Formats: sequence, C-alpha cells, structure tokens
Amino acid sequence: METIYAQYWPLVYRFLLGLCRSEHLAEELCQETFFKAMKHAGSFDETRKLTTWLCQIAKNTYYDHCRKQARRQRISGQEFREEPVQPGPEQSLETEEQQLKLLKKIHALPETAREVVYLRVFGGLGFAQIARVTGRTENWARVTFYRAKQKLQNDKEEMQE
Repeated sequence: METIYAQYWPLVYRFLLGLCRSEHLAEELCQETFFKAMKHAGSFDETRKLTTWLCQIAKNTYYDHCRKQARRQRISGQEFREEPVQPGPEQSLETEEQQLKLLKKIHALPETAREVVYLRVFGGLGFAQIARVTGRTENWARVTFYRAKQKLQNDKEEMQE
C-alpha cells in the first residue's frame, strides 16, 4: 500500500485539487481517499485500472464533503444572509450543483473515455502521460479526449434547448 500511496498520491491530489480548488481541502480529501482505498482494498476489481478506482473513491469523497458542507450551511442559516462578504451560499451551491451535474455526465461516459477525461482534466496529465498510464498511444488519448469532450458539449447544448 505504501508503494501505491507514493506512486498515486500526486495524481489523486491533482484530481481533487481540480474538483475543489483548495490545496488544503484537496490534501485532506486525498488522505481520506487513500484511507478508504486501504480499508476497501479487498473490493478492488483487478480487471479495472487502479487509477480509475482511486479517482472514483476520490470523487465520491469529494461529493460526500460537498453534501456535508451544504447540510452545515442550511443548519447554521448561512444561506439566508442578506449581504454576504463572499459569493452567497446560494451561488456556491448552484456552482456546486453544476459541477456535480458535469461530473455525473463524465461518470456516464464509457470507462475508457471517463478515465482519459479524469486524467486530463483533474489529474493535469498530458496526452503522452495518459498514453503511458493507459498503455495506449498518445493519438488514442487525444482522440478519446476529443470525442468525450464533444459528447459532453452536445449533451450540454441539448439540455439548454
């Protein structure tokens, strides 16, 4: 597990940083992700990629965090402030909801496309690095990412019509 932790920590951290945009929170969520991975190591399906499994745990950990934060805000009454100093919780929740919708759409992509999108967008990897991680060619990574991006854009346009 130490080897996996050392090898995949940077990838999972960058993935979470892309989701939450906070270095401190990304670090906390990354630690929690690896704790959950260690706790549930027996449920790992060896026919799947380890990076996909870890990023899935990270994404779910982030979702859990967002739900807890939204619940805390409702309980404390913060969403009813008249003059917020920062963007209001309603705007933050709306942005989070939009992010969650996008992540759900990404999650609905075929597994290979989903993995490429996660590695590219949230992992910050270049196409050459994605090719090395997936064992495919750089051109395959580019084409797969482009097609996934087109699918997401088409879905977005259909929803706005």
